[in-house]
Amino acid sequence: MEKANLGKRLVASLIDYAIVFVVGLLPFIGSMIGLIYILTRDAIVYEITKNEDFKNRSLGKQLMGLEVTPVSGEGHIDLVASIKRNSTLAIGALIGIILTPIMRGIAGTMTHSVSTGIVPPHVAPYMGALAGVAFLATAIVGLIVTVISGIPAVIELLMVVFNKNGDRLGDKFAGTHVVEVSKE
Repeated sequence: MEKANLGKRLVASLIDYAIVFVVGLLPFIGSMIGLIYILTRDAIVYEITKNEDFKNRSLGKQLMGLEVTPVSGEGHIDLVASIKRNSTLAIGALIGIILTPIMRGIAGTMTHSVSTGIVPPHVAPYMGALAGVAFLATAIVGLIVTVISGIPAVIELLMVVFNKNGDRLGDKFAGTHVVEVSKE
């Protein structure tokens, strides 16, 4: 099987992640819908619509002329195979979903304590500095969550670039391969 064009794969992923970004704008539920889409993206549109144009393809892959195929060449990608294949990418999203509220809660508690004056009297002269520390802590937490949640995606990208077949860890786990759809 020939390695699919890297540029097309990147654009297909960007399209899929743009969908996740837009859906993610919905409070709380958007994150969950986005995570479900990332996990099931190679099968969900076909399973819902039964439109053959989306068999083994996410929306991004369909637009870019790519398809996920089983390495055996037999059958199609169902929801379970899609979840297996994309679980490595969902790890980062799950880390973000879990860590973000925890870290925001910690930083928010610090900010609230400073802004409401719920601090010991001997600390009161330093309230401005504490507010700055609370703001800085929030920014640092955001950066840490972003870096940690992005690590699996970077590993997967490196696999696509350096693996001779363009297979990432998710492909190896699910027994799949991304190919360009022949124009017949």
